[in-house]
Order: sequence, then C-alpha cells, then structure tokens
Amino acid sequence: MRIKNLLSKCKAVEEKCQEQIDRSERLELENQVLVQKQQNHESEIQELTDEIEILEEVCLDFKKNKRGCFGRKMQDRDTELDKMKNKIELLWVNRCIAYIVLSSLRAAGCRLRPRSAPAPDSRLQLRAEPELRTLGCSLSGQDIAASEPFGFWTLASPPDRWITMDEETRDVASASSGPRRLEGASNN
Repeated sequence: MRIKNLLSKCKAVEEKCQEQIDRSERLELENQVLVQKQQNHESEIQELTDEIEILEEVCLDFKKNKRGCFGRKMQDRDTELDKMKNKIELLWVNRCIAYIVLSSLRAAGCRLRPRSAPAPDSRLQLRAEPELRTLGCSLSGQDIAASEPFGFWTLASPPDRWITMDEETRDVASASSGPRRLEGASNN
C-alpha cells in the first residue's frame, strides 16, 4: 500500500514537472516573439529618426534661404523650377525629333556604325541632301548645320564623306549632356 502511494506521488510530481517544462518552452517562444517585435520597433524608430533629421535640415535650409515669407528667394526658386520644367519638356521634344531624323537618314541610304568601331570598307556615303533639306537642314560650304529645332543634330561632314553615329538609337535620342555630333572621316 505504501509503495502504491509513493508511485502515485511520483506520478503527480512528474506531471507537475512536465507542466513546468511546457510552460517554460511556451514562455521562451513568447519571449522570442517579443524580442523580434522589439527589434522591429527599434528599426522603425531609427527610420523615423532619420526622417526627422532630414526634415529638420530642410526646415533649417528653408529658414536660412527664404528671406521673408514668399520673398525674393522663393520667387527665384519658382523661376528655377519653371526653367527645369521647360528643359524637361524640350528634352522630350528633342527625343522625338531624334527618332524622326535617325529614321529619315536610314531611309535615305545612310549606313550608321558605332562611334568606337573601326571603319569598314563597306561603309556607305551620305547622299541625302534633298532629304536633309526636307527635314529643315541647311547646307553651307563643307558643313551641314541643322537649323532649329534640329539644334543638336550637327553633321560635321559634307554630303560626300562618311558619317558615324552611336550604335543604339536610344543612346542618341536620350542625350542630355549637350549637343551630339555625327563625326566625319575622310573618303580615302
């Protein structure tokens, strides 16, 4: 009888130990979740802190440069924004013009090769005077100078000499760093 009681007590203690183990594992998992949440919150706090610093710098710059509410500095900024907007619009117009001119040159029989490629013997000559005039280009002396609005299309060779152009149409059309030139080489 005594052994039976001891076995029952041992079983009860074992169950309580198992419950404690399960509870400890559950608490550990909850603690891991809390740690992860804390790390996420710290990341969010850091992002917010960075944004606040940027906003403070912007506000400080605004206070330094505004020279009175809606003063001359603000008007200057508005003028600069208008100029930038006009430049962007002009860039898109030039891109469209570039595609038109390039297609017309190819249709006129011009063979275009990469600027960095060696000059092959099979290059074709530029024989497109009528087509260039149709596009609004004027011929003068040894140069073909494209008239407005073809300002960034300057052909630096007469009609009977070789021309080269960037291999990719999009590279030529999306030029934003100033005038592009179609470089000429001698007919020898």
